[in-house]
Amino acid sequence: EERDVGSALVGWTGKAPKVQLIEWCAKNKLPKPRFQAVSSHPPASSVFIGKEQYKDPSGLTCKKLLESEQLVSTYALFKLAQGRQLHRMLPPLFRDLWLGWERE
Repeated sequence: EERDVGSALVGWTGKAPKVQLIEWCAKNKLPKPRFQAVSSHPPASSVFIGKEQYKDPSGLTCKKLLESEQLVSTYALFKLAQGRQLHRMLPPLFRDLWLGWERE
């Protein structure tokens, strides 16, 4: 799916998903997230938290690696914080993805 992930953070005054994931891990005494490029064309990332790997299932196409890190951070947060309402602190695009995953 083609959506402009890069513009999703423009004008957002709250914390980006990647920052929220890093803080969530620190608060919950989990290892610091390690991001890894999976593909460069189009950019895609995965994130490791300890030995657990998370990949973005959204199917969205990113223009930059940092954008894909925001997507995979959202998914990792979704999996780690199941049952918590953390999506309320996310920018609209990422909040919509979270709510979609909840419906699946």
